Amino acid sequence: MRNNPEKALREYYNRFTQDGGIGQIIKRALIVRNSYTRPPVLCNDNNKRKFVFAYDPARNTDNSILGIGELKYNEEDGYTMDIVNCISFSDIGLRRRTPMMYQDQIREIREALINYNGDTIDYDNIEILLADAGSGGGGNSWVRDSLIENWIDKSGKEHRGLIDKEYAPEYIGRFPDAIDKIRLMSPSQYKSEMYEALIKMVEANKITFPEKYDNKGYLNILEVDKGLMERSELAIREKLDKKNLSVDAYEEQLEEQLSMIDAAKTTLYKLSVDEEVALTQIDAMKEEIVNICRTKRESGKDAFKLPAHKDADTGASEATMHDDRAYVLAMLGWYLSEKRLDHIRNKKKDIGNLNEFFEFKRPKATHSYFN
Repeated sequence: MRNNPEKALREYYNRFTQDGGIGQIIKRALIVRNSYTRPPVLCNDNNKRKFVFAYDPARNTDNSILGIGELKYNEEDGYTMDIVNCISFSDIGLRRRTPMMYQDQIREIREALINYNGDTIDYDNIEILLADAGSGGGGNSWVRDSLIENWIDKSGKEHRGLIDKEYAPEYIGRFPDAIDKIRLMSPSQYKSEMYEALIKMVEANKITFPEKYDNKGYLNILEVDKGLMERSELAIREKLDKKNLSVDAYEEQLEEQLSMIDAAKTTLYKLSVDEEVALTQIDAMKEEIVNICRTKRESGKDAFKLPAHKDADTGASEATMHDDRAYVLAMLGWYLSEKRLDHIRNKKKDIGNLNEFFEFKRPKATHSYFN
């Protein structure tokens, strides 16, 4: 009851969780609406997927989290993102499970970069690595310094380093091989903006999550035979075209006959240990984000944090809940928002010469005594 009153009321008193907490920024219903039964993604299986990394480093007190989202695009929805993995760099050999040593964290990040990039040139399938540059986690110094140099993986292959050319322009000449695919984010400058962007993306259904994991070791995935549906629809339309039906009657019969086709089947997907851990971490991420609340400020930039009874940074809590996973999710949401805005801007630039779309007539010459 002290550590998590909401969960205790649900488990012990059978009181269902309700939305609408004071200052709650994202309703639980929004997360449920955008959650689907699917396994996490641990690698780039087809060498074509694009991924965004978000990293909140820590060493002593907070969690050190790496969130990974898959960036997708289609003409109807534009850019969207699937949350596919969440990695907690905790040292399981220690009693308090504090984060790993910095060197071990960097080693794990490099391994993740290889897995999610796939068998392509460095780092073609990695959109960006966002890293918190706050002084608390040391992201403004050791993350930048550790990832900027070329490095060699376990197989002996050399890989290029990462650099943020805007944050560290003085190192561009010293590390010419480094690729500009890391961005160090100052929390004082971007934190409020990131949460605002995340709220918009979740409300617009542009970010999806795996369904809540039930710890069974497998997933029941419903698959639809699209080929069968397409063939059946063509056959039904051919029959309906021969009838003299109104548009409403045509659509009604089409929908009715399509609903009778059994084109869906359930498959059992066995999860690996790493996949189970990933789903559990994503569930923790979702739990954190629905507990983040907005606090109004006179400056205009609102504060986003856990309520007092859950906030690990205050004395009113037993440090059972942190906001690091929620913060990583906010970084991913912010990048998706920026990507969508850039796409809109580029579309406007591609309009080209208006003369290609319209015909203009030259005005007739007029004569006046005042010319």
